[in-house]
Amino acid sequence: MSQPATLLRTISQQLLAGRFPAAPDVPRVTAAPAAGNLPPYLTQAEIAHHCTPLTQPAAQIRHLRRMGMHVEMSRNGRPVVARSEFERVMTGGHPTEAANDPGGVQPDADALKAFLTKRKRHGTQKKTQ
Repeated sequence: MSQPATLLRTISQQLLAGRFPAAPDVPRVTAAPAAGNLPPYLTQAEIAHHCTPLTQPAAQIRHLRRMGMHVEMSRNGRPVVARSEFERVMTGGHPTEAANDPGGVQPDADALKAFLTKRKRHGTQKKTQ
């Protein structure tokens, strides 16, 4: 046999035996992790379960965002949700105070009034005498 044919047969055998890891963008089906050893992000199976019957990644992302979750998109277009974010939304939690706190920033009312009185008006105006 020629060398390319032998190499192809060897690679095929290793693929069938499962010796090559899956590509990084292909979700790998594995057993559910133990309760104390959960990954920091929801698995694709968990996302599919919570987005049933939606199967398209864009539809799943829209659904999760409408639920109030912060959702990122992975390189392959699938939704990525932090487990803590999912738990916050599902337990009725509110966004952190830092996200909602305006930090004491208020509009300058005096500057706005000064701007509105000084600005030049265009168009027909009442004549003042």
